[in-house]
Amino acid sequence: SAPRSSAVRLAWGAWAPMQARLALAWGAMKPAQTRVALAWGALAPAQTRVALAWGRSAPRSSAVRLAWGTLRAVVRPLVLPWSQAVPRVAWGSPWPVDVIVVPPSPAVPHGLALRFERPQRQPAAGRQRLRFGRWLGVRWPGIRGTYMQSNEIEVLRAADGLPLPWLSGSLSLDRSSWVWGVSGQAHASALPWLMAPNVELIVRLNGIEWRVIVERVESDRTCGRRTLSVTGRGLAAVLDTPYASAVAWGDTSAGVRMASQIAGDIVPSGWTLDWGLIDWPVPAAAWTHTGTPISALQAIAAAVGGYVQPHRTAQQLRLLPAWPAPAWQWGSVTPDVELPASATQREGISWQDAPPYDVVYTQGSTAGGARARVYRADGAAAMPADTVTDALLTHVSACTARGVAVLSAGGRRAQLSLRVPLLDGIGLVEPGQWVGYVDGADQRVGLCRGVSIDFGAGAIWQTVTVETAED
Repeated sequence: SAPRSSAVRLAWGAWAPMQARLALAWGAMKPAQTRVALAWGALAPAQTRVALAWGRSAPRSSAVRLAWGTLRAVVRPLVLPWSQAVPRVAWGSPWPVDVIVVPPSPAVPHGLALRFERPQRQPAAGRQRLRFGRWLGVRWPGIRGTYMQSNEIEVLRAADGLPLPWLSGSLSLDRSSWVWGVSGQAHASALPWLMAPNVELIVRLNGIEWRVIVERVESDRTCGRRTLSVTGRGLAAVLDTPYASAVAWGDTSAGVRMASQIAGDIVPSGWTLDWGLIDWPVPAAAWTHTGTPISALQAIAAAVGGYVQPHRTAQQLRLLPAWPAPAWQWGSVTPDVELPASATQREGISWQDAPPYDVVYTQGSTAGGARARVYRADGAAAMPADTVTDALLTHVSACTARGVAVLSAGGRRAQLSLRVPLLDGIGLVEPGQWVGYVDGADQRVGLCRGVSIDFGAGAIWQTVTVETAED
């Protein structure tokens, strides 16, 4: 019979095995296209090896238990060179950065800055004349037998320029103060114009002006003559008590800001800063301070060895370094003004010795602080100063500036007190200016640390305090 084609669907495992032989012609059966699904885990695990590239496997953690005493102790001595001890640092803090302050080659101390000029008119052939003079820009009254000066003294009410009957007065400023101080004696007829609160005055001496605030007026009558005693301060007085209150200061912004930016946020509207210090980055929340605006600015300046000074007439503060050059380099500095002994009415000199420090550690006190070891290259680092810690020492440059200030304060210092007239050739000598003092062969260069001006009866004198390095 002809082959019969039919399809039968059977359930898996429903029939028992059939013991029979079937003979079919070759090629009568078609290949079956069947997919078989097996339950998960029905097959036995395959035993195979997998090769992985080196380093691709995850680290394997295991513990090994060893019997007590099976390991042998190894003793290895360490030899460390003997040297200066290093201050203990907190775990995780950066190691101090060595900062070497290299002194210059020895310089001959001088009080003269000479310049050589050729005259415009040529001399005879074979000859050359030289003219000796001072550098341009250095104030110098010259050496004379007599100094003539016509003084002008005016005290005016700032609101309307009204002249006041002033008898005498004084003005003063030094490095440790941040505001001009004023005191004076006035005629009793000036009382009505001085009784308003916070009267502002203009003091003009030989064309140089100060603006001051009257804070106290007292009346005194002696032998029938009444006079007024007036005291006050410069415009910067409004940045401290009783005009300003103590508040909490600090940088709460995210990220890093420069110290000058933080200081700029402290001064009130209308005031400006003349930033004369180095500038350095300060991380957020690294520094906080509670006090008046002027105390906050003093804290910022002091962190790098600086101080705050006021402008005479404007709402401006100047932040200056106490040591614009290391003390051992002062012999090569060109002064801003030179004072000859012939123009000095009175000279006073005092000497003071301090330990000759040649190394100091400076470091921050909060997270993100920096630290440095600042030392002189010509020293043996054998005279360490006390470690300096400040929250604002957040960069090596700040640590270096503070270290230079500490080292410069050591050794022998001389304080010169020079009383000179307010001459046109000298002008006003203010703290922070370089001053040269020439007394024959004795020539000194130092920094002005303070000035006091006395005026009255047609005379104006300024007493300049100059600090010089003697070693």
